[in-house]
Amino acid sequence: MAAASSPFRALAAVGRNRRLLAVEAAFVTFNLAEWATWIAILVYAYKVGGAVATGVVAFVQLAPAMIVAPLAASLGDRHRREKLLQIAYLSQALAAGLTGIALLLAWPIAVIYALAAATASSITLTRPIQGALLPSLVATPEELTAANVVAGTIQSLSMIAGPAITAVLLQIGEPGTVFVVMAGLLVGGFLLVAVNVVPGRPVGRRAPAGPREVISDTLEALRLVVRNPDYVTVVSIMAAPSFQEGALDVLLVVLAVVVLNIGEPGVGWLNACLGGGALIGSLASIALVGRSRLALPILTASLVLGGSLVFVGVAPGPLVAAGLLLAVGAATSLMDVAGRTLTQRVVADAALSRIFGLMEGLRMGGLAIGAVLASVLVESIGHAFTFAIAGSLLPVVCLRLWRPLRRIDESVTVPVRELDLIRSLPLFSQLAAPIVERIAANLVPVRATSGTAIIKEGEFGDRFYIIDEGEVEVSIGGRPVRRQGPGEFFGEIALLIAVPRTATVKAETDVSLLALERAVFLEVLTGHHQAREGAEAVADERLGLRRTE
Repeated sequence: MAAASSPFRALAAVGRNRRLLAVEAAFVTFNLAEWATWIAILVYAYKVGGAVATGVVAFVQLAPAMIVAPLAASLGDRHRREKLLQIAYLSQALAAGLTGIALLLAWPIAVIYALAAATASSITLTRPIQGALLPSLVATPEELTAANVVAGTIQSLSMIAGPAITAVLLQIGEPGTVFVVMAGLLVGGFLLVAVNVVPGRPVGRRAPAGPREVISDTLEALRLVVRNPDYVTVVSIMAAPSFQEGALDVLLVVLAVVVLNIGEPGVGWLNACLGGGALIGSLASIALVGRSRLALPILTASLVLGGSLVFVGVAPGPLVAAGLLLAVGAATSLMDVAGRTLTQRVVADAALSRIFGLMEGLRMGGLAIGAVLASVLVESIGHAFTFAIAGSLLPVVCLRLWRPLRRIDESVTVPVRELDLIRSLPLFSQLAAPIVERIAANLVPVRATSGTAIIKEGEFGDRFYIIDEGEVEVSIGGRPVRRQGPGEFFGEIALLIAVPRTATVKAETDVSLLALERAVFLEVLTGHHQAREGAEAVADERLGLRRTE
C-alpha cells in the first residue's frame, strides 16, 4: 500500500513546495495565453484573408519563434533562471497587450502580424527556462517527475480550457479582446514567480551575455548535441512529435469538414477530444513518479500515438475518431512527461537551458513544417495516406533509436540505497535531484581489506571517498585523530584546494567504499555554491584539526 501511494505523496510534496507551486500556477496563465492568442490571431487572419492568410500567419508566427527560442533560452545558462522566467512573463504580457491594442484600434495589418509574431516568439521563452529551472526547485527525483506531471496536466487542461475561454471572449468581444485579457493573465504569472520564487544560484561562473555570446551559446548547444550521441537521441525523440502536432492542425480540419461531415464546429470538438486525451495521459503519467527507467514508456507512447493517428484517417464515424484522438492526446502527454524527465536526467546542468531552448525551437520548426507538408500531401495523395505518413513518423524514430535510448535510460538509473547515501552527506544535500543522480551514476565501488592504506599523506589526490560499510582510521603525521564509519566521507581536501593528501586513511575493518573521480567531484561543485561552501567548511574544520596537532 505504501508503494502504491508514493506517487501521490510526491505530488502532494509539489503542493507543499511554495516555489514549485508558484511556478506551476504561473504556468497555467502561460498555457491559457498560448492557446488563446494562437486561436485569436488565426480567427482574425481568416476574417481578413481566408484560408491562405491563415496559413501565412501561422508560418509567420512559428518561423521567428523557431529562431528566438534557442537564442533566448541560452541566457538561462548564464543568468539566474528565476529572473529570466520573470522577464519571459513580462515580455509576453507586453507583446500580447500591444497586439490587443493594435487589433482593437485597427492598426495596419502588417503591424498587427508583426506584433502577433513577437507574441508567439516571446511565448517560446517559458518552457525551456522553466524546464531548466525545475531541477533546482526540487529535493528528490520523485518530486522532479511529479513537477513535470503537474506541468503536463496543466498543458492538457489548457488544451480544453484555452479554446473554451477563447470562444467565450470572441462571443462577447473580438480577437483584440482575447489578447488584452491574456496580457492581464500573464502579468499575474509574472507576479506569482516574482513574489514566491526567491533568487537562486547563478548557473556556473559564466559572464553575462551580450548578443554575440547568446548566438555563440546557441551554436555551442548545436555542437553539444551533434557531438554527444545521447543528446542527439533525446532531442530527436522530443522533437519528432511536433511534426505530427503541426500536421494535426491541418488534418483535423480535413477530418471534420471533409471526412466526417460534421462541419466547422466539429473541428473544435475534435480538438477537445485531443485535449481530453492529453488530460487522461497526464493523470496516467503519475505512474512514472519513482520509476527509474523511462525508455519503455516512451516507446509504448510513441506506438500508441502513431498507430491511433494512422487509423484516424480511416475512421468510420465521429465516435471512433473521437476515441482514437483521445488515445493520441493521452500518448502525447505521457511521452512529453517521460521525455522531458529523461532529458533533465541526461543533459549536463550547465547546458540544460540551452538544450531546452534548442528543443523549443525545433518544436516550433516541426509545427510549421508539419502543417505545410500536411496541406501539400492532402492535396496530392489524399487524407488517408497523409494520416498514415504522419502517424508513422514517431514510431519509426523511436524504434530506430530504441537501442541508444535504452542504453541512456539504463545509464542514468540510480539505486535507491546509493541515492539515499549521497543525500545524507552535508556536501550534497542541497544539490538538485538530477545532479545527485549524476553523482550516483559516476560512483565507483572500491573494497579494501583491514589494514590497507586507502590514501596516504603527501600523495596526489585523485578521488573522493564515501564509506558504505566498515570503519577507517584517519591519522595525521602518524598520529590517529579520528575514526569514521558508514555514511561518512574523506578525500575532499586535496581535491578542493589542490594540495597533496593531508592525512592517511587506513581500513580498520574490511570496508566497502564509493569513490568519485576528481574531475566529476569538481564539476559537481562548480557553480553549486551551497555544496562547495559545505565542502569547504568541512575542509576548514579538518585542516584546523591538523594545525592543532
